[in-house]
Formats: sequence, C-alpha cells, structure tokens
Amino acid sequence: MKIEDINKGLGTLLDVQKPWQIESVDVQHKNKVVDIFIDYERGSRFSCPVCGSMSKVHDSRSHRLRHLDWFEYRSYLNVKVPRVKCEEHGVKVISNLPWGHTGSHFSFF
Repeated sequence: MKIEDINKGLGTLLDVQKPWQIESVDVQHKNKVVDIFIDYERGSRFSCPVCGSMSKVHDSRSHRLRHLDWFEYRSYLNVKVPRVKCEEHGVKVISNLPWGHTGSHFSFF
C-alpha cells in the first residue's frame, strides 16, 4: 500500500479537509504510539479569532492533541497551529481547530 493511500484513508477517518492536510504518520511499534502530523497548505488564510476577517498566516507552532487509541496504540495529532496577522488586531493564534481547541490537550473525537 502506498503512503498516499494511507494518508488519504486517515484523512477521511479524521475528516481532514482543505486547507489542512496530513503531512506524515510515525508509528512507533516499540512504544505503541501513532503520531499523525497535520499541517495547512502554504498560502492558506484563516479567520482572525477577534473579528473573523480572513488573514494571512504570520507563523505557526506545533500543538499535540491526544486522540483516541488505534487498537492498542496511543495516538496523537500533531497539528501545526497558525498565528494570523490581522490588519486590525495584530498577530493572533487561531482559536478553533477542526480536532480540538487551541490550548486543549485532547481531541474532540
């Protein structure tokens, strides 16, 4: 099976939609951990958490969310969370991720 097919299948299960995409998956058999790395497409715009205006990405930070187990493997979503540069409010971290809130340590699922 090709890695693209695995990423597509995981993307469907996790409801990963544009501008988000699965970058990679790291399976650690010894530790029984699955790390799924989710990023956004280059050039994406996100809404300012204060006013809602669509803004360019300023930079990003990685945020790790504990997800449901996949059989006996602990799983984590490692999401690259963008900070946007709003013309009115400056640089702000987006507040809503499709899988959890910024600052939370657990996914919605």
